[in-house]
Parts: sequence; C-alpha cells; structure tokens
Amino acid sequence: MEQTVRATFVSMTALQKAAARLKRDGVIDLRLEGNTGSTLPDDVEFALEPLASAMNTTAQQRPHTLLVSVERSRYRQAEDTIAACGGTIVTEPN
Repeated sequence: MEQTVRATFVSMTALQKAAARLKRDGVIDLRLEGNTGSTLPDDVEFALEPLASAMNTTAQQRPHTLLVSVERSRYRQAEDTIAACGGTIVTEPN
C-alpha cells in the first residue's frame, strides 16, 4: 500500500538533499507541489539547479513543498530522512 508524505523545506538545498536521499532509499515518487507537478528525475540535484537559480529572492523565502510517495512500510523512514535534512512534515487535517 502506498502513502504520501508532504514536507516543507525553507531552502532548496535542503530539499535537494532530502530528495536525493529519498530516491536512493527507493521511494515510489517525488513531486514538487505548486510547480508543474512532474516527477523529479534520478539526477535530482542537477534537475533542480536551474529551478533554484531562476527563483527570485521573494520566492526563495517561501517554503518549498515536496510530496513523497512511499510504501507503507517505509513511511517512518521517509519521515526520518526528511527531518534529518531539515524538512518539516505537514500533517493533513482530518
């Protein structure tokens, strides 16, 4: 069964670090919320570099949201990885 973890990051660098680690850990899917909604390629850092460069200072101050799809058994591991990289888990209201 698949579950989604939503996390916010203050810096694009922290998001890139988390995305790279999550990809290495074998997540099902990674998406940047609020952008094109496309999946992040295997070379996450390379793909996000132009995006980070193109953002202006105001946009960089807003949190970046990453949606991570994982197998249910790996949900806690994904949360731990996100937290270790400086992300904040966003909980959905019931």
